Amino acid sequence: YLKEVTANKDEEEAVEFAKAELKKRDKSEISTLLYLYEEKLLVTGSTDSIIRVYDESEPEESILLKLMIGGHQDSDITALAYSSYFGLVASGSSNSLICFW
Repeated sequence: YLKEVTANKDEEEAVEFAKAELKKRDKSEISTLLYLYEEKLLVTGSTDSIIRVYDESEPEESILLKLMIGGHQDSDITALAYSSYFGLVASGSSNSLICFW
């Protein structure tokens, strides 16, 4: 079962930047993911060092809300965690960096 993914119009510039970044890389695979049930958000970390946040409130469509780029210095993202208390996502990468978003 596949869902259509669309970008929020406010994020089009970020999506274009991400597309350009992805073209520079050989391939990008999701390496970790986190589903926030109450917020209906899907957060993915990938081998291209980009964290993506999707709105999953619509059952037929995923909407790309945000791209988080630059924290992991071209390293695979290997872990994601969320704190509802602080409203922050933490990510870890294979180069031993931890970032808070």
